Amino acid sequence: MQLSPKLSLKLTQKLVMTPQLQQAIRLLQLSRLDLEQAIQEEMVENPVLEEETLEEGTVEQRVAESATEKEKAKEEGSGGEELDWEQYMDSAIGSGFQAEAGVPLDDGERPTLESTYTVERSLADHLVWQLRVSNLPEFVKKIGPCLIGCLDGDGYLRENDEALSQLCHCPVEQIPKVLTHLRRLDPVGAFARDLTECLLLQLKQVADPHPLVEPLIRNYLKDLETRRYTEVAEALETSVDEILAALHQLRQLEPKPGRRFDSDAPIYVVPDVYVVRKGDQFEIRLNDDGLPRPRISPYYLEMYKRLNSEEMDAASREFIKEKLNHAMALIKSLDQRQKTIYRTTESILRFQRDFFLKGPNYLRPLILRDVAEDLGMHESTISRVTSNKYLHCERGIFELKYFFSSSLKSTHGEDLSAVYVKNRLREILAEEDPKRCLSDQSLANLLAQEGIKIARRTVAKYREELKILPAASRRRGY
Repeated sequence: MQLSPKLSLKLTQKLVMTPQLQQAIRLLQLSRLDLEQAIQEEMVENPVLEEETLEEGTVEQRVAESATEKEKAKEEGSGGEELDWEQYMDSAIGSGFQAEAGVPLDDGERPTLESTYTVERSLADHLVWQLRVSNLPEFVKKIGPCLIGCLDGDGYLRENDEALSQLCHCPVEQIPKVLTHLRRLDPVGAFARDLTECLLLQLKQVADPHPLVEPLIRNYLKDLETRRYTEVAEALETSVDEILAALHQLRQLEPKPGRRFDSDAPIYVVPDVYVVRKGDQFEIRLNDDGLPRPRISPYYLEMYKRLNSEEMDAASREFIKEKLNHAMALIKSLDQRQKTIYRTTESILRFQRDFFLKGPNYLRPLILRDVAEDLGMHESTISRVTSNKYLHCERGIFELKYFFSSSLKSTHGEDLSAVYVKNRLREILAEEDPKRCLSDQSLANLLAQEGIKIARRTVAKYREELKILPAASRRRGY
């Protein structure tokens, strides 16, 4: 067979990931906090964008209006085509990405900066302050800050003396001497190497310690964790009542001395969408309160009209044109993100109507494919839009992923949601006798009597997801 070069034409279809499409996908999967940061960064980098302050229409109105636009499909399929700025300036979206917001407070109603300003003191700051004001030897004040920096969040010192001597550039024999002084600082128990040493350091500060507390700490912490009080009492040749009395004092000690200095402030969930019940009907409201509302600066819009004038050089003309295209793409991506969240919530509401009417026990099995087929979207799009997004209703605040669960067949032929099984499992464990805790197999048997046939390992998996301890750790025998 003779080989020879030749030319041939081949027609294929493929999806091209344009920069605009990549940006839309990236914004779709961001959480509310990350979205706010991304918008702020874009507004800093792009001088064409500015934040809208006046209200000229809500997102819900734009969603309803955009649904009737005949050229929507053409705009989404245009890919990298240049934007029609003449049409943009005459359209309703010219005011930018906006949302309904409350009436701003007058300056007289705002709290002063001094009343809202707080400083969180960390464990390291607290220890360094004590080190400076204490009358300690000079070598302790020199090596102490380094050892303080080696503490973990719980107040423990995990490294050995050799590693600490290398980190602090000091002789290894000085480490125990410095630790002797540092362990007298507050909180007591800091600089311990393990839990046993931490509890023993605190026990030395107790005025009247129970004689059994120290042997319990040294040798029987694991047995106390599994509540093997009878075995521990026999080993120490005492009664269970004495073990419980010592255990009561032991529970007053702090296993993590650095916990109260944890400066990680809680991040409160802000819902992305509200579902408001009005009788037997529901209303969906997108929550844009607090999000930046970028729009095209009127100054640059006027400048755009002069792009073809002789007053502007080619470099400036290209710069403004590029920044305007990026700004419009961002605004369209944000608007499309809100529309997708709105439509996805509508679909979830159709599938899970009984949940919103009657409660979590009526949550039906649902998978991403069901919503994707209902909306005519891809599963990956639904996965992105439901990640890190939260819904508020009269039942509470739920992540959108909460409404998706696998299906379990009951012995009666009904499809049960895994969420329903977890809720039933929680109800059974809430009513159990603390002296006779139910094992995973016993729980599986009880569920089987109700028509829910699942394996013991599935019960154990659901119990761990509910953060419920096994039977041996839950038991209160005394």
